[in-house]
Amino acid sequence: MSGIQGQLLGHLVRRGVEATTSHLSQSSNSNPAEAWEDLHYQMPSRGISLMWLTIVSSLFLLASIRYTLGEVVATLAMIESPSATAYTKIEIRDPGATLEKEPLIDAEVALVKQAPITNKIRTAIKHLHRVGGFRARWRGIAVGGIYHLSHGAISNFFGAMFTNNYRSGPPRPSIMGAVGSIIAAILLSRLHMTWTHVMISEPSTKRWWRRIPALPTWKQVWLPAAVFAAAQQVTVIMPVILFHALALGDVDVAKVAADGKTKHACAIVVLKFIAVFALGAMTALCVLLPAAVTLTRIEASLLPEEEETIVPFDRTFNGKVVPTALGGTGTVGFVEAWRSFDRAARLRLIKLYVKIALIQITVAIVAMHVVALEIWGIMGDNLGVLIQAGRAQFEQDLRQAVAEKKGL
Repeated sequence: MSGIQGQLLGHLVRRGVEATTSHLSQSSNSNPAEAWEDLHYQMPSRGISLMWLTIVSSLFLLASIRYTLGEVVATLAMIESPSATAYTKIEIRDPGATLEKEPLIDAEVALVKQAPITNKIRTAIKHLHRVGGFRARWRGIAVGGIYHLSHGAISNFFGAMFTNNYRSGPPRPSIMGAVGSIIAAILLSRLHMTWTHVMISEPSTKRWWRRIPALPTWKQVWLPAAVFAAAQQVTVIMPVILFHALALGDVDVAKVAADGKTKHACAIVVLKFIAVFALGAMTALCVLLPAAVTLTRIEASLLPEEEETIVPFDRTFNGKVVPTALGGTGTVGFVEAWRSFDRAARLRLIKLYVKIALIQITVAIVAMHVVALEIWGIMGDNLGVLIQAGRAQFEQDLRQAVAEKKGL
């Protein structure tokens, strides 16, 4: 660009840069604590209320996604059996032909498999709406909430009791808490089974507490419930052990910044964190997922015969389980419950969990951007002062930490 327009634009840009630099330099020379206190009193209460409303709404949306997809749809995916429809293809031959020469009708039966309902999230949600309306996406949330509250109370009680009575060495709250969680899962196994039955079955006029299975069913579910609870604890404890083994809790930002090989040190720290995340993901995939599927399918096999599931479900598990009406046990074994969940179903379930994670990450990122825009709209020009104040405070703390490390 040339001429008077280029000169005018250059002049405006130069003046804008000078004004911004002067404004930021004045804010950086001031005391960061004083700058924050000044801005704190200038923020209007209505703006703060709007921010909190956005945050609470975002958390509610994330929780709703977690329950609808991570609990209801995932549970349906664990029990759904691919359905098939038989079609009969009939061909009519020449009417003038005799029976000795050629048959009049030729019939051929074709078996066409239907796509699973839980293959797509949109299809699963539409199916839930057809079954029980809009609220069906939260079906079973009452009994699920009671189960989690009861499980937390019981596990904390036993965890605290075992920790206080531990005499053979120093207390280990994490291990003792895991033991308490397993005991709670065993005691509440029938309640968890009720939760599963409410999620997978047709709407019922019975209250959920009237649908708790009989006491003898506890014999079939206590072991899968204990294994599932143990798998949950292993999925959490193993990454924590690796985290401490790699001394990631002792990583000092100031020490890494003061090191001459900053990039090399940062790369090592990042690789260590990736290793911890990878171990957690592999444990969840190889330990937690099979335990969850096994427990859910065993619980589904104990659904009363007068109740029907809202997705196709093979109660015979490929003919290996005989219903009670025919003189059988009506339940599936621990190993067979997982083996009957074929490879296609496993891949479908893994894809579902990946989609859930991506959806939650997307919602969280959008929510953070909305909150940032609200902060900018509330504070206006003061936002730059706040950023400079935070930056100055961080640099001051970093210099102080480096000086302490060097012994100055």
